[in-house]
Amino acid sequence: AVFFFHAVLLGNWVPRIPDVATALGLDHRALAVALLGMPAGTFVAIVFSGRLVDRLTPRLTILWLFPAYCLLLAAPGFAVDAVTLFAALMAMGIVFSFIDMAMNVEAARIQDQAGREIMSTVHGFWSVGNMVGALMGGQIAGLGLSPGYHLLAVGLVALPFVLLVSWGLPAI
Repeated sequence: AVFFFHAVLLGNWVPRIPDVATALGLDHRALAVALLGMPAGTFVAIVFSGRLVDRLTPRLTILWLFPAYCLLLAAPGFAVDAVTLFAALMAMGIVFSFIDMAMNVEAARIQDQAGREIMSTVHGFWSVGNMVGALMGGQIAGLGLSPGYHLLAVGLVALPFVLLVSWGLPAI
């Protein structure tokens, strides 16, 4: 479920990129540079994510940062220019990376304890979540809801589910 919700949230952002670019008046080059924010955040976080996940445990990392990810999802939709879009995406990338590291470490731990392969299944749920999120995002965009309010609503609706799933992870 962690893999699924992680991807549903991201999947809702992707169909809104053209709307955000149009609202901000970004040409292709400015949009491309602004979109580098998420991988830049991921790159920065990857240096620290392993140590943080080890120190906090995967469960606590997910429990603390997944709610932040739900709320940060709306930030790109409320950006006012290319710089704030870059910053919002960088923040998303940082939190995304920590959760990604934690959920993969937790899945590997559970796989080792269970004595059976689960990695392809959990990553399959990530793929399904991304498809569900993209379909949701496209449908909501078609209703004319602004990207910021759309992404905020999705994050707020996902928040209780994310907390429930996070609390359900083994406390090891």
